[in-house]
Amino acid sequence: MKPIKFNNIIGIDISKNTFDAAFLINNKLDDSNIFSNNLQGFKKLILWLKSKNINLDSILFCMEKTGIYNIKLSNFLSKNHYKIWLEDAIKISKSEGFKRGKNDKIDAIRIAQYAFRFQDKLNLFDSNNETYEKMNHLFSLRERLILVQGILNKPLIESSGIFEKSFQKVLETICSLPILYIKMSIKKVDKKLDDLIKENSEINQKYKIATSVKGIGKQTAIYLLIISRGFTKIKNSKKCSCFGGMAPFEFSSGSSIKGRTKISSLGNKKLKMLVHMGAISILNSKKGEEYEYYCRKVKEGKHKMKVINALRNKMLARVFACIRDNRMYEENYYKYEKAS
Repeated sequence: MKPIKFNNIIGIDISKNTFDAAFLINNKLDDSNIFSNNLQGFKKLILWLKSKNINLDSILFCMEKTGIYNIKLSNFLSKNHYKIWLEDAIKISKSEGFKRGKNDKIDAIRIAQYAFRFQDKLNLFDSNNETYEKMNHLFSLRERLILVQGILNKPLIESSGIFEKSFQKVLETICSLPILYIKMSIKKVDKKLDDLIKENSEINQKYKIATSVKGIGKQTAIYLLIISRGFTKIKNSKKCSCFGGMAPFEFSSGSSIKGRTKISSLGNKKLKMLVHMGAISILNSKKGEEYEYYCRKVKEGKHKMKVINALRNKMLARVFACIRDNRMYEENYYKYEKAS
């Protein structure tokens, strides 16, 4: 199926209180304007476009992902069935090459130009996006709560055995209540995440499939759903591995080969850590084909971290294969397939 070609594009540079909109026709600036980042401003944006006598269904709205600032506008446009593209800021920035000057209007124009040039990479905002945004904010909140819990717990552990027991007891008493409240808050966040997943049958099914893969726990599955927007933005394991900094790359030029293949340090460290912990949990069980594979490769002389990275990639490959086939992971699936 041939992709839709958009000639009318709105580039939006958004901030907390306002947003700049640049309207391009065939990659040439037709008009630009500034609106308030609220419902009144959104309605004025639509009235401004309607005054140009252009079919709004033929317009592509493109904006950068800016955390929480674009949520209200993207949800408003989505509910009114307009076509929206939320793109990573780094992709837009890297595509511009050398540039001079910067202001909100220029940024809006550059966003629209990016959308026109790279329509082959178009990934439209879907109806589930609001749920994924809520999941993302709850997941981030959970991370902050765990961080604060660690900040309170660490000094208690370090001071144990240094001060007399009576003073240590005072420290523990002072910290016990806030730590208790943090634990209760984490449970509430987990409950709300569970509710959001169960409320959406499509997301719930993908979550169940992801967690059926050995080594993929609840938090890893949720994070994979968030960053891939339900496996629609990142559609295969190779891209996901690259995104997480787990894909090995060769460094060579002509006949010169600069060392062994390496993984990038630019990947998403959270994804890398979650998948890594899943791989370590598999190895700690000291059983199964994964553990046997690890032992065999290490015995052959492979570096331990390289073998673990191969295992991380294998876990992601299994998740994406099961999502693609809409089936739960079966450990002996391919053996059965070959036997039949």
